Amino acid sequence: MTLDEVKRDLAAHGEVRLKVKVTPKSGRSELAGFLADGTLKVKLLAAPEKGKANDELRALLAKHLGLRPRQIEILTGETSPLKHLRVSAA
Repeated sequence: MTLDEVKRDLAAHGEVRLKVKVTPKSGRSELAGFLADGTLKVKLLAAPEKGKANDELRALLAKHLGLRPRQIEILTGETSPLKHLRVSAA
């Protein structure tokens, strides 16, 4: 899977669910690619305290997908490195 495929699915269906593996306290914030099972790997500069890493995750994904951070919802994994997200076009 690629980011372009995610954008296409989002445009076609209005909503996409993503599995994301987050590595907080990395050297920089970046999308590090997709794993073999389709999980998006994301490195974040923020520490996992008081929701900072989750906020940064939403902002980073929103920037790459051309959305607002509020269009990205964490369904499961609020305090875990493995998260399930719902990304809405509206």
